Amino acid sequence: MSESKTETYKMRSWPWKHACGTEQAVAEVKEPMDPKAKIAEGKKVCAEFVELILTHPKKKSSRELASQEDINQACYDAEVPSIDDQSWQGLRPDKKTFMIRTKDWANGMVKAWKKKPPSDAIFESVISKMKAFNIKIAEGIKTKEAERVAVKKERKIVAAFFDALVAENHESCDEQLKATPWLLNFKNRDKGFSTPVMVAVRENAVKSVEYLIKKECDMTIEDSFNWTALNWAVENDNEELQKILKDAGCKVGSGAQGSDDESDSDGSFNAYAAIAEA
Repeated sequence: MSESKTETYKMRSWPWKHACGTEQAVAEVKEPMDPKAKIAEGKKVCAEFVELILTHPKKKSSRELASQEDINQACYDAEVPSIDDQSWQGLRPDKKTFMIRTKDWANGMVKAWKKKPPSDAIFESVISKMKAFNIKIAEGIKTKEAERVAVKKERKIVAAFFDALVAENHESCDEQLKATPWLLNFKNRDKGFSTPVMVAVRENAVKSVEYLIKKECDMTIEDSFNWTALNWAVENDNEELQKILKDAGCKVGSGAQGSDDESDSDGSFNAYAAIAEA
């Protein structure tokens, strides 16, 4: 005879305490479940989670070991709670290497089930949440890795274009702009969101600045510090470039023209000077 039960159950080990919470679940139980089968299923799901950590593209240690950083990288990708220091210490990392043995970790996640496994009425709810958590981790890792690959590819393309500008190799610039037109006004996050014309000015590459102006680059764009290419020409005390830019209609940005030192008078870090040297 079937029956319905409403019970609560709290997973205490990380990450399942976050994945499962302490919610009520209702399940219709027809046949009693073998406690060993529950433990086996739990171990399987836990092993799948650990495997996601072990195969993460940015994992630095061997398969046998995992660091707190290894685990939190996967959590960051999936936008789920990271393992805090207290939970990490609960995994008993080695005192010398500060790492855990992954095999022991997978088996230990459902160790408490040997004494008190979820009841038949709540087991399916708990295990389904654990599986859903694994899916979220896997999808998060896949998405973030695709983004990392795209950024790496973008950086390679941008670096080649900027190098060609500095070398004033405009034949190469033409070929690259034909293939990737967005390069003309690209704001490089690695250079304080500077555009190609700003970089050319900083490098005093006069011919490249004239080249970009002929290509009708946007000289109204400001970088992270609200500077335009003209600000950088002033900073470099390059009167020739200042005239070229002004004649082309370039105006200074809304940001204040700073000092020549890397540190401001109050000793704080001066970011624009660091970018100029990057």
